[in-house]
Parts: sequence; C-alpha cells; structure tokens
Amino acid sequence: MTNCFIKSCKNKSTIMLSYINRGYCDKHFMELIEKRVRKELRVNKIIDVKKKYNILADNSKEFLISKYILNSIFGRALKLEVVNEIKSKNTIVPTNMDREINSMFDAFLKNKSIPQKIGITILDNVLDEELMHIAKILNIKNATQEDRLALIEEVNSKHLIKFSLKKSLNHVREMENGKN
Repeated sequence: MTNCFIKSCKNKSTIMLSYINRGYCDKHFMELIEKRVRKELRVNKIIDVKKKYNILADNSKEFLISKYILNSIFGRALKLEVVNEIKSKNTIVPTNMDREINSMFDAFLKNKSIPQKIGITILDNVLDEELMHIAKILNIKNATQEDRLALIEEVNSKHLIKFSLKKSLNHVREMENGKN
C-alpha cells in the first residue's frame, strides 16, 4: 500500500475506494466522510441544534454510524433520542446512497412514483462501500453490504454514475411533488 493521500500524513493508506485512485488512512477517511456529511447538513439546513431529534433504531451499520457522526459533529449540543418507529418529521432514518438510489431507480424503471423521503436522512450522500469501511474502522459487528441493482452497478463500474444519478433522481422526485 502507498501512503495516505493527505500530504502531511505519513500513515499508510488502508482504504482504497473504487471510484477514486487515492488511498486514505483510517483517520483521514473518517474526516473525509464527516466533512461530506457536515457540508450536506449545513448547506441543506437539515439539523437545528435548538430542536430535538429522534433517530430510528434498527441496529444497522447506518444507524450506528449516523449516531457516531452526529455525536462527532454536534456532541452534546444535539438532543437525540433513540426510537423504534418514525414519530415525526424530525426522525433521522438510517439509510445510505445505494439504498436510496436503488429504491428510486427501481420505482422509476417500473413507472411508479419515486418514494418520498420519510424523515431526515444524513447518510444519503455516503456510499455503502464507504460505510463498510467505516464499520470496519469503528469495529461494528455484523455490518453487511446492501443488495444492489445489477444495472446500476454495471454502468457505475464503467462510468461512476452514482452521485449524479442520485442528484437526477432527487430532481425527478421534486418534479413529481410539483416543486419545480
């Protein structure tokens, strides 16, 4: 393995992602993902620390990683309660980009309405591949890979479409809601 992509870091890279030709050490990979989530939360004004939030407990890697990242970003400033069902629009739903893309694209291909977002999703800009690396870093047991649509995976292996596909499908979802 090579050294971490971050020039000031002398650690060996332990994580290679399929969509980028750079290696990261565990620390800088976690910073990369946290920075992406933090930006998404800030730009879209998703979390307001003055409000109370619920997080849907399903003991998935997405649930455990969501809790970890929210704690890392907000610490004790965020009032977060673990719940077993979606109680309000302020419920954080553990999901990831692959799950969201699969759900939306499957509906699109079947000429059905794209499922509406339920609750708040904070990891919908993080790939399942990345979450598997985080699960390994955080020593999360029983973390499993998502089932993926073969068509998306085949095209993505040649053209890296997941991030743009997610954006396009979100646009279709908004158009269906009349938010043009």
